[in-house]
Amino acid sequence: MVKKFIPTTTNKLETLCGNIYAITPDQKTNETDYSLLAYHGKSGDCTPAFLTVISGLVKLCSKYQVPIKEVSAVFSGTSCQKPFRQGSNNGKKSTLMNSCLDAFGHILRKIPLEKEEVKK
Repeated sequence: MVKKFIPTTTNKLETLCGNIYAITPDQKTNETDYSLLAYHGKSGDCTPAFLTVISGLVKLCSKYQVPIKEVSAVFSGTSCQKPFRQGSNNGKKSTLMNSCLDAFGHILRKIPLEKEEVKK
């Protein structure tokens, strides 16, 4: 079995609960073939387990060909008591993230998608 290397990007989310890292593919993918691997920096609470489940659910959605836009919509807008701003470094415009889940929704929307071929 030949293993295929897939280039990835690590997205660092500096939350009030600690740093969370979400790894997504760099290459263009189709609407139903995507992945998200999330892990937490140093933490003694239940956040690592929570992120493992989130990663698994995203992978399961991809397996059953749930479009990435629908998965992203589920995460987007979810709130918690600790909203935070993301992307304010290096002159980038910051975005208010209502929760870590909301941030995952933003990250999923950034995964590059292939344009589907129009069938004639």
